[in-house]
Amino acid sequence: MADRSSDQTVIRRTIIERGIRSVNDNQSGSRAAVEAMRNFHHQHEEEKREMRDLNQKFSAYLDRVKFLETQNRKLQAQLDELKQKWGFDSGKVKEQYDQALVNLRKQIDDVTRDKALAELRAKRAEYDASLIKHQTDFANELVNLDRNRFAMLKQQLEGSGSELDALRGRYEDKKQEIERSKNEVKRLLEQLENLKNEFDSESMARVMIQNELQTLEEQLAFMKAIHEEERNELASLGTLPIDVDPQGNFIVIENAGSTGKDQDMKGWSLRRKIDNKEDLVYKFPENFVLKSRSRLRILSRNASKGSINEKETLVADSVQTWGTGSNMITRLLDDKGDEKAVFNQRFQ
Repeated sequence: MADRSSDQTVIRRTIIERGIRSVNDNQSGSRAAVEAMRNFHHQHEEEKREMRDLNQKFSAYLDRVKFLETQNRKLQAQLDELKQKWGFDSGKVKEQYDQALVNLRKQIDDVTRDKALAELRAKRAEYDASLIKHQTDFANELVNLDRNRFAMLKQQLEGSGSELDALRGRYEDKKQEIERSKNEVKRLLEQLENLKNEFDSESMARVMIQNELQTLEEQLAFMKAIHEEERNELASLGTLPIDVDPQGNFIVIENAGSTGKDQDMKGWSLRRKIDNKEDLVYKFPENFVLKSRSRLRILSRNASKGSINEKETLVADSVQTWGTGSNMITRLLDDKGDEKAVFNQRFQ
């Protein structure tokens, strides 16, 4: 939590002597008037310093709000990127544990949100109490200042009529200046209140985005672990696990079985189904053999326009692109039409 002292405005108090001094002659009356004016001028300088402090506090809040807006945009961009890249279902294992993870994540999010709300409300209440106290003290000082000015003018009136006229003019000028200062303070306080509300909203939005980002990162790690485990199981069974590029540029087949044998691909084929569209079919060359412990990429016609550096690479000239969609199934079939491997993709 930020330092409380940074969210409080310090209002300095200037003690003004009350009462009317006794005046024995014109000279003592003039000295009293000069002293009163000096106190009045000192009070005015104090008010100017308070205005500068408020302006500095206002600038600090603006900078803070701009910083939080920038951070939220960055987090939102990261969140959108993760959603686009890892929004697919992880299969049966994910379906088995997904609801438990969602419930557990929701409990964590609720606790985090309640904690953040409690901290914000406590901080807000503390700041409001301090602000009300400062406003009350400032109002009392203004009342005392007006009373002392009245006593000073009354004393000067008894001593010198001409001096009273001059002081009246100065009094009106200062009174108008104080009124302008009060209006400016009121305006700044209203802006400060608006900034506090924006700060609270931005803080809560940032907490929610961070929670959602953490949830997606945990889901991503979980799906990676499931995918790796499935690949290991397929390898141990001597099958040929397959994978598909998320952009539909190529399909990968690995001969990573525990038998360590080359696989003759004569008569074998790949079939890819995207939503309700017609199947994409690729048949392997008659004399093609997939070496043991090797990795083969089958490029679409569009993806093959660039240079091909890998040795174990084939080009499906009849397939413009392996494509993408909401529900995709890719199957590897042997020369008898038996399914040797399958790869499911679902995007929401």
